[in-house]
Amino acid sequence: MASEPVSELILQDLTTALGGISAGATYWTTVRKVTRGSMAALTEYDTPAVLVSPYSTEMDGEGQSLAQAVRHVMRLNVLLVLETRDADSATQFERFIADAILAIYTDRTRGGNAVHTIIEGVERAFGDGDTSDHMVATLSIRIPFRTPSTDLGVSV
Repeated sequence: MASEPVSELILQDLTTALGGISAGATYWTTVRKVTRGSMAALTEYDTPAVLVSPYSTEMDGEGQSLAQAVRHVMRLNVLLVLETRDADSATQFERFIADAILAIYTDRTRGGNAVHTIIEGVERAFGDGDTSDHMVATLSIRIPFRTPSTDLGVSV
């Protein structure tokens, strides 16, 4: 049987790390749901929720220093969704963002499959309060990794 692509292993590791956010000594927030793909998979009862959404992978081709090695740079967004009417919702939202960043940076190599993980920026969006009480943060992430050109299921 073929081995899982390294890109899938990286996404699984990231999803697991974000799913491990649970209020206690390390985190303020408890994540209820982590999913990949579409926002349609989330309901208001799922929040705080995380959506992992990869959107591109650039490939450099065979490198000079590693025989037959291909450098990949995966780009993805991690959406943090919080639905609340609490008076301290802005504080909860900032804590949720901090928790996600901490979880992502706990293992920047994504289980040894990536060179490193870089959060390039955070954007925040707020509902209008009349029809929507949700807040969404989008973390823009870049994850470089390498594989042989003959087997995308092996990290080098």
